Amino acid sequence: KPFWPSAVVVEASGNLLTPLAAIAGVQAMADIEDLQAALARPAAHAVTADVVGLGSKLVAAVEAAEHRLAAANPQDVATPLRSACGGCRGLRHDAALAASPRQLPISTSTFELFKVGIGPSSSHTVGPLVACRRFVHELVLERRLGSVERVQVELCGSLALTGIGHYTNKAVVLGLTGLAPEDVDPAGVEPFLAEVVAQGRLTIGLAGGLAEGGAAQKDIDFDEVRDVTLHAEELPLHPNGMICRALDAREELLKEVIYYSTGGGFVSTEEELVKPVFRPGGSRLPYEFASMSELVGHCRQEGLSIAEVMWRNEEAMRPGDVEAGLAEIWRVMEACVERGL
Repeated sequence: KPFWPSAVVVEASGNLLTPLAAIAGVQAMADIEDLQAALARPAAHAVTADVVGLGSKLVAAVEAAEHRLAAANPQDVATPLRSACGGCRGLRHDAALAASPRQLPISTSTFELFKVGIGPSSSHTVGPLVACRRFVHELVLERRLGSVERVQVELCGSLALTGIGHYTNKAVVLGLTGLAPEDVDPAGVEPFLAEVVAQGRLTIGLAGGLAEGGAAQKDIDFDEVRDVTLHAEELPLHPNGMICRALDAREELLKEVIYYSTGGGFVSTEEELVKPVFRPGGSRLPYEFASMSELVGHCRQEGLSIAEVMWRNEEAMRPGDVEAGLAEIWRVMEACVERGL
């Protein structure tokens, strides 16, 4: 089904998860287990009919569940969304969502989506680097760095289970030095990490310059095996959680922050994830929108394309710098391809 308004989207990549049971009812569990078994078979061509047949049964179960929900709660029945686009005519939305308070305007910049950084993963490599960099920067700004003798980073959930393969542990070390993702020299990473291991020391903080009234960098004892640990258990708010701690000479806690790497290199603290903050980029956007309908409304009213609307919003956040910034991203992409070849 293209759209299941009340169903959880499930990704079938080798193993099919079971959130559909919560929608379709317990009776669908057997069908889901059969579908899991079919997907697990090595000969994909031999299971096509099984998958299609079982998938159809699940679709029917979900639709039946929706009818039951509609009958029990007629005031919450989803209604068709009027649209000039033929591809969206079947899309429905929840009346409760439509009645909810207006969401904050979308202020995500193109340069937040197209980030320059090390791979292989934005969520498991760039995100943890950004979190650790942010942590040491806060230590500098709070004038606590001078008292730090040791740092600890706990990687939890998916960051732990797939962290080594995604170089999460290496990204943590780089982030603690204050290095930004776009400033990492891929060719220099392994020699630098080997030097850290050999010396058992790491310089943490803000590279280049001093904070007012406090140290910007400090050299501390560092052992990756001891100080960067993996914990399979997830933190409460997201599978990609991590805890950064700073300790003094007596091993007493100076600072602790829980971060979540939510994808695309975006990082939030526990507090920020619970209560998102609107970041307008220093000025009001000329075309604010919190939904696709509002964005299309601006396009129709002003006679602009979506790209033109987004360009003008981007110019408000980065006056005079958009074209040069995009050119730099393209340059890095081309250089990456050349290096790979």
